[in-house]
Amino acid sequence: MLSTGIFPDRLKYSEVKPIYKKGDKLSTSNYRGISLLPAFSKIFEKIIYKRLYQHLATNNILTKEQYGFRCNASTEMAIYALINNVLASLNNKLMVGGLICDLQKTFDCVNHDILLSKMEYYCIKDIANKLIESYLRNRYQRVVINDDKLNKYYSGWEQIHHAVPQGSILGPLFFSAVQALYDFTGEPGSAELSITAGEVLTVTRQNVGEGWWEGINQAGQTGLFPAAYVEEVKGSQPPAMPPPPLPEAFTDPAQQWSTEHDPWGSQGDQHQQQQQLGSQQQSCEAGDYWDDEWDDDSEGGGTQTAAWTNNATHTSGQVPKSGSAGDVSSIGKSDGKGTVGRKNFNRFTTFVKSGGESYILSAPKVSVREEDKVYIYETEKGIIWSPVTNPYKCVVASPKKESKLKGLKSFIAYQLTPTFNNIQVSRRYKHFDWLHERLEEKFSLIPIPPLPDKQISGRYEEQFIEHRRAQLQEFVNSVCRHPVLSQCEVWQHFITCTDEKRWKAGKRKAEKDELVGANYFVALQAPERPLNITDVEQETEKCSKFIHGMDGALKLLMATAVDQVKKHQGPYKREYQRIGHAFSALGLAFREDDSAEAIRVTGDTYCEIGKLFEEQPKADWEPLGDVLHLYKGIISSYPDILTVHKGALQKRRECEKLAADSKMESSQLSDVVRRTDVVSYALLAEINHFHCERTSDFKLAMQNYLKEQVLFYQKVCKLCSVKQTCVFDVACYQDNLGCSFGEEDARLQIIFLLFYMKHQKLITVD
Repeated sequence: MLSTGIFPDRLKYSEVKPIYKKGDKLSTSNYRGISLLPAFSKIFEKIIYKRLYQHLATNNILTKEQYGFRCNASTEMAIYALINNVLASLNNKLMVGGLICDLQKTFDCVNHDILLSKMEYYCIKDIANKLIESYLRNRYQRVVINDDKLNKYYSGWEQIHHAVPQGSILGPLFFSAVQALYDFTGEPGSAELSITAGEVLTVTRQNVGEGWWEGINQAGQTGLFPAAYVEEVKGSQPPAMPPPPLPEAFTDPAQQWSTEHDPWGSQGDQHQQQQQLGSQQQSCEAGDYWDDEWDDDSEGGGTQTAAWTNNATHTSGQVPKSGSAGDVSSIGKSDGKGTVGRKNFNRFTTFVKSGGESYILSAPKVSVREEDKVYIYETEKGIIWSPVTNPYKCVVASPKKESKLKGLKSFIAYQLTPTFNNIQVSRRYKHFDWLHERLEEKFSLIPIPPLPDKQISGRYEEQFIEHRRAQLQEFVNSVCRHPVLSQCEVWQHFITCTDEKRWKAGKRKAEKDELVGANYFVALQAPERPLNITDVEQETEKCSKFIHGMDGALKLLMATAVDQVKKHQGPYKREYQRIGHAFSALGLAFREDDSAEAIRVTGDTYCEIGKLFEEQPKADWEPLGDVLHLYKGIISSYPDILTVHKGALQKRRECEKLAADSKMESSQLSDVVRRTDVVSYALLAEINHFHCERTSDFKLAMQNYLKEQVLFYQKVCKLCSVKQTCVFDVACYQDNLGCSFGEEDARLQIIFLLFYMKHQKLITVD
């Protein structure tokens, strides 16, 4: 079957049994048809399914929004994604709308010719496509009905001209494939190029990696896109623009090789390249995006356009911390000294995208100034970054609304004041966004703290501005305490530059920085002691498990914090005010009695307690939530960081194997091992810093939370005490235990004091 491309005709016959659901039994719409296929057919279908699904999944042909009929996906995940998006929009005060479509008889409406043409687009050709066509064509079915006496009645055999086979494991997969769009949306900030159906592209390289091509669209944008999404245009029309010229030093590849043709498309051409390509820091359009007088803070920055240059030594890839990717085509030189073996692209792995493979195999020839060097030390407490000699802080304060163009354009400016010079600088949110992009691009093994969430509508509300300021302060505090981030040039420029001309010059200098991504490893000065690869793997695995556990715990506590804020400002407040209004009504009814005023004041007290509940989250839950937001963003970067490091260790093992087979010189292997150790030292230093900061931050956050909780209940107790003292006669009102309200209030004060002292002891570390 697999060699001939012919599916057995005897296995194409199915019987449809109507199963009654509910309602009128004489109405055909109240029956569900169940298709029964030959049992032996399912064996062949399983074989075809495994190969087809592996091809579709490996090449990312099925859109990520396709939740049905896929492994590790379900309708529950689709509902979760929908609810998450809706809640995120509502939290940001955005308009939310939904468009729900229901396809009737979905499996029955699939056209065989369209399905086969889609398979052709997905590189399922020749014998594989012929087998799928043979599976779909010349299928027959008949209806079988059982009466009450278990007699069977058969219809005649009818040929199926469309629809995917029901009752088959291939049916849902075929439906998913035919529903896949030809439009491809690249990840923001990456080297991927977004394309739309019908768009004409100029292909410049077809040997990027398995299933990917490089090309130029009609707008002049260059990037990578799936080869399965495009087809060659037959005709003599010239392209929209000529392809870029070849590098001056370009030569044909010395070696090319290809595997035997695989009709399922699981193998792609792989070529050894001679020229190392890089990616520009930013396109000309994006370079001055905030110099435009009509820019918008709500967008948070410009859109970067990926481009390729002929710089043989520049590689500007970075770890995709926020769904972004950097250089994916950095290829070593072919002088036989710096390059080791053929580079494996492995379907756009994170290690390749980060530029890590290029660094491990051949150190970039980038000059490093002394002030740019970063030292790593091995101490009794572990591997650490070089400590900051002059620590400092930076205060984010005085957010205010400013305008330009005579009031046509308005924005919020935040004032930053570092303690080492006390000179204030003004920065907008989009300036922070630009800084964040620069830091992410430069430091591939350092998780950059997250910025506050963006907001489009109502972003000048006072509460929102203050909350954003508090979260920006968390971001600034985290950067200031980091031994590497706090000393880097782009950060120092950000918090100190006050002159507009010097600001723009420094901005462009940062965008042209060569020490980014994998190139930054050249600036690291690590200890000479070789690391044991097994010990390193144990440490990284331990970190990976910790991050996984912490991620789940943070999500749970963040959800709890959000829930508590809503309850304090909603149900808790309403309940106390409802009680207060009830007592006030009783006091009004007793207005002729001596106790009327006391009961009315009791009602007012409950209403004031309700107001205390409404204001309390600003003191405890919201500050704790800001810390959780900070660390949720930090730990979200660790999976990609650990993947980059894992790729470096894997490349080292490959080189060790080549050396064992006498295919690599020992000097080359020594260089590879040394560069791998540099990456490992940097990762271990960052993990150590992360744990130190985590311990300190959460200790302080918990102390503040518990302190504010105690103060809150002390306020409630004091409020009750004052009201009782002013209204009730302590000598006349005794509780069931025989103590007066004044005595009970004293007991409550002692209880809260003991509670506070207890928690202080629990969270205080010597």
